[in-house]
Amino acid sequence: MTNTISSIIPTFGTAAGGDTITINGTGLTPSLELFIDGSLCIGVIEVVPSISYTCITPAKVAGSN
Repeated sequence: MTNTISSIIPTFGTAAGGDTITINGTGLTPSLELFIDGSLCIGVIEVVPSISYTCITPAKVAGSN
């Protein structure tokens, strides 16, 4: 099954990380490794299989885009 993202809420966060983010789509599973701006999303809070994936954003490295 293909992972497809239909929305990301919120669409922005802080460079310090620690923001809760929810990704909605299809094919989402608990074993999915989700990367935000090249860093692995941490602290998976909830996964509703094939519907949504909620986790905590990692801190962004200073000087990166």
